[in-house]
Amino acid sequence: SPQLHQRIAARAANKGMSINGYIAEILEKHAGDAA
Repeated sequence: SPQLHQRIAARAANKGMSINGYIAEILEKHAGDAA
């Protein structure tokens, strides 16, 4: 949804990351939780 994308973009910007980098970080965290 556009709203979710906007939130992700804002958080990525706050961390000085690209959206892709931020999503990759989230996916790695979830992968770590699942392992």
